[in-house]
Amino acid sequence: RAALELQPLFSARQPVAPQPGSRGIISCTAPPILASTLAMVKRLQRAGNRLPLELWHVGELSDADLATLRSFPSATPLVARDLSGVLSPHLAADEIGKLRGYMCK
Repeated sequence: RAALELQPLFSARQPVAPQPGSRGIISCTAPPILASTLAMVKRLQRAGNRLPLELWHVGELSDADLATLRSFPSATPLVARDLSGVLSPHLAADEIGKLRGYMCK
């Protein structure tokens, strides 16, 4: 049997450099679940959350989707982070398509 060779998911740099002592919430999103994601953000805020929120995607959100996020009333920082710029260049395009689900995020 040939050994399975796995390519690293991310390139040499991380999506975001960790900040010692920082806290926040990361969730994934995509166009089909954007409304549900924003409902989750509302629920978190109603529950008293004051942590910053990052919504990760892999090149899936359109300019209109990003405008929706920018205009969303949020009591805490709300950032959309596109991971496509930090994925390993060795990943095949069809593999990146498969990673657009929860696995990549």
